[in-house]
This record gives sequence, structure tokens and C-alpha cells, in this order.
Amino acid sequence: MTAFLVDISDILDTAGLSEDIEGELAVGEIRVGDERFVLVEPARVMATLSNAGSGFVATGTVVALVNATCSRCLCEFATRIEAEIEAFFVPVGEEVGEDDEGTVSEDDTVDLGPALLAALIVEAPFAPVHDEECHGLCAHCGADLNVDSCGCGQVPDADHPFASLAALVEDPVAPGTGE
Repeated sequence: MTAFLVDISDILDTAGLSEDIEGELAVGEIRVGDERFVLVEPARVMATLSNAGSGFVATGTVVALVNATCSRCLCEFATRIEAEIEAFFVPVGEEVGEDDEGTVSEDDTVDLGPALLAALIVEAPFAPVHDEECHGLCAHCGADLNVDSCGCGQVPDADHPFASLAALVEDPVAPGTGE
């Protein structure tokens, strides 16, 4: 687990005080399902940590430039993931609730790392595409349809409104026959 420790000793004893945080989170990669996002550089963190009296609230953003693989054509491309941070930390000795990120440690620090990583994971696309107009690969011969038509004869007429459904049916049923 990646740590991002923040010293809160300056705001620890006074409710209402805040501390601005800027830094970098070094994460090698982010995984979402089978997708893998490799960070090009450390993620940038811009946040505020506030003493709310009953605990400490972290809000802000984390931005990561990552390399991903297009889920349609399998090309590598760079993209940006920007996520909102929202975390709550309870004082030392108090019980952590299910919505809390953790507690303040004995050395007056909080670890934003898990909250930052979770925020990036939530915002990472489940099926990344390098371009919404990506045509993907031919399901039969594997040709990149963004570069050229494959010529294998299995590609439906792209202008037909139901062309994308043709691959779902191998033996079409005649309308009204039920067979």
C-alpha cells in the first residue's frame, strides 16, 4: 500500500484550523478489473486538511497521467485521471467508523495514501478507449479497423444501423417464423 503521510501537529489542537497540502504520490500502477494503468510520473496531490473538532477532514484533488491500453484496438495511449479526495480521520484512541479512512497516528500524522489511491481507482475508466470513434479490431482476422478495412469478408456494412448486432447472431431467424 502506498503511503502519503501528512503531519497535522500544527492543526491538531484547534478546531477550525486547516492546512494546505501539495505533493506527489508515487504509485507504479493502478488496476481496475483487468485494466492496468501505469503512471507516467507521480500523481499530483492538492488538498486541504481541516480540524473539524470531532476529527480531520481531507478534501481536494489527485491527478495522474497514465498509460493505458485501448479496450477496442489494444493500442497504448496516454490519458489523465483526475479524482476528488474526501476522507475523514478520527483522533487517536477513538473507534474508526465504516465511513472513516483511519485514525491520527501516535506521531500526529495521517496517511492519505489509501484515500488517494481509492479516488483514482473510482475515476479510472473500466474500459478505456483512446478515441470514442475507435473502430477496434476485426473479430475474425484481428486487423486494426482504424488503419484499414480487413478484407476478410466478415465485416458488416458499417453504415447499416444494426451492423454492430450482426456479430451476435450466427444464423438469423426469419421474422415471424420463430424458427
